[in-house]
Amino acid sequence: MSTPVAASLTFDPRTVTAQSSLRVKQSLFMYCLGQLLVWAYANGVELAGKELLRSPEQAAANSKTGKGIARSLHLVGLAIDVALFTDTTGDNVPDYQTDTRAYQALGEYWEQLHPLCRWGGRFRRADGNHFSVTHGGIQ
Repeated sequence: MSTPVAASLTFDPRTVTAQSSLRVKQSLFMYCLGQLLVWAYANGVELAGKELLRSPEQAAANSKTGKGIARSLHLVGLAIDVALFTDTTGDNVPDYQTDTRAYQALGEYWEQLHPLCRWGGRFRRADGNHFSVTHGGIQ
């Protein structure tokens, strides 16, 4: 194993506010995502990443079909969609979950990490696998 490089900067999520810069919020997002992943695996939840960064073209296409918004936080690295796997059939084979309710514990944990953390399960059109940090009035 290699020795970790000592960081010259320290990140304190308590200092991040709604007025913080995009760059600072990107650090907050990655910090909280790390916390979510550790919590998920410690609690027996298996996850896979689906979509972190999205192109402007994809965001526009998603907006046209009603599957997203043109100004998506995926464009700026402040959102991720994850895939949750649990064994729902008793065959010891995790199944991909699409129901927002399956993501509720993850969503509630995410929301308590920081006041800017938003879970898509609370959106008007529920998007249970979506986790983001709000920026510029977008969730």
